[in-house]
Amino acid sequence: GSPYTARSGMILADGGKTLICWPAASGAVVIPEGITKIGNEAFQNSGLTSVTFPDSLLCIGSYAFSYCNSLKQVTFPQHLREIENNAFSGVPLTAIDLPASVQRIGDGAFQQWGPSAPVSVTVRNPYAVFGTEVLQYNYAMSAAFAGTFVVHGYAGSTAAAYAAALTEEYVRLYM
Repeated sequence: GSPYTARSGMILADGGKTLICWPAASGAVVIPEGITKIGNEAFQNSGLTSVTFPDSLLCIGSYAFSYCNSLKQVTFPQHLREIENNAFSGVPLTAIDLPASVQRIGDGAFQQWGPSAPVSVTVRNPYAVFGTEVLQYNYAMSAAFAGTFVVHGYAGSTAAAYAAALTEEYVRLYM
């Protein structure tokens, strides 16, 4: 048998736990409970305007939502553990609030590709591991847009160190 199944327009794997793709997805999408991973490139370049994640979601794959130009706001579930490389690269988010459960943020996860409003990033896990260029503009524009990210994190946290290394504005969170 095939390792893939189809349900409500979605292609799933791992016994229905990994959403591989949802070809007809556009506009406001609600990902069903029970999905634990959104696969690589699952929604890349799609016309999503909003996405609601299930509480069961643990991982968002590489390039999963990259270049979704109409996606402006995302609320992450409280049990999410990992956001893989370039998961939201090129997505015009202006507020990113990562729950304390997030342990790893991959390379270029929230990399921006053009001018936007200042991006507020809150990292609630003081020990979250950051990949490279997680919050930067693409390399060709990084100098022109330096200082457009405002990072919120705890004193002594990895978020504070990351913001300092990038010379981005840092706002201390208090427990």
